[in-house]
Amino acid sequence: MYHKIGKVYDELSDDKEKAKEYWQKAASTAPDSKDAQLAGEKLASLQP
Repeated sequence: MYHKIGKVYDELSDDKEKAKEYWQKAASTAPDSKDAQLAGEKLASLQP
């Protein structure tokens, strides 16, 4: 769920900081899940 909320913030509101916050929650809540893996990929793509 957190991954999807982050995706909404990223794509619809262009709020990268809020998206990052939700992706971090997704990664920490269920670290072995597919959503956590996707969130980790998104977080990595935000790094300069």
